Amino acid sequence: MNRQALEYSYTLRKQIKNRNIKIILSFTIAIIYIAIVTNIVLFPVRQNADSMNPDIPEKGLVFVTPLLKNPHRGDIVLLEQRTDLNSNVFKKIANAFVYFFTARQINLTSDPEIPGTNKQLRRVVALPGDTLYMKDYKLYVRPQGNRHFLTEFELSDHTYNITFCKSVPGWDESIGVTGDFEEFTLGDDEYFVLSDNRFSSTDSRIWGPVSQKRFGGTALLCYWPFKSFKGLK
Repeated sequence: MNRQALEYSYTLRKQIKNRNIKIILSFTIAIIYIAIVTNIVLFPVRQNADSMNPDIPEKGLVFVTPLLKNPHRGDIVLLEQRTDLNSNVFKKIANAFVYFFTARQINLTSDPEIPGTNKQLRRVVALPGDTLYMKDYKLYVRPQGNRHFLTEFELSDHTYNITFCKSVPGWDESIGVTGDFEEFTLGDDEYFVLSDNRFSSTDSRIWGPVSQKRFGGTALLCYWPFKSFKGLK
């Protein structure tokens, strides 16, 4: 093999190597860009239960934006996993990395047996300082500084429907979530969130009020199934 052929072979290998490096760099930059966009601007959330029927059906897909974490009455928010779990520091670091680069789709600390460790969509129905009570699954709210109670629907910035069924005579109200509770007042940084399916879902009636730091974003749009396509904000 003459010198010219050797030089050509070396040049070709160098060009192929540079091209492969550019492809890898371009792919890496694209992945990082997508991860940043989906973590900061918009990301999809799958509703795995019927807790938000009828607005969001079971197995429906919703776009959530993390840019809106200061919800209004009636907004549907994403509740992030609890931060008070007994996970070791290495698992928390690994989870932060995986959670970021999978656009919030994989959470290593989630556990179906522990309430609050999975992503959940719930509706904000009362804000800090509100006084509230529930009767027949309907919430009544007196905003701070007001003299009269109004229904959650009268105060909400959105129109929505709820699903429930009344208990039959003799039903043990301690089983499942309640449709009635006594009046109480929310403290600072306490939000009351409910499912639209009031009879068979867990929410603030079980966990109590939630802090704003639990909000991972606000739901903007239900885009699947197509028959349920609608704006949520």
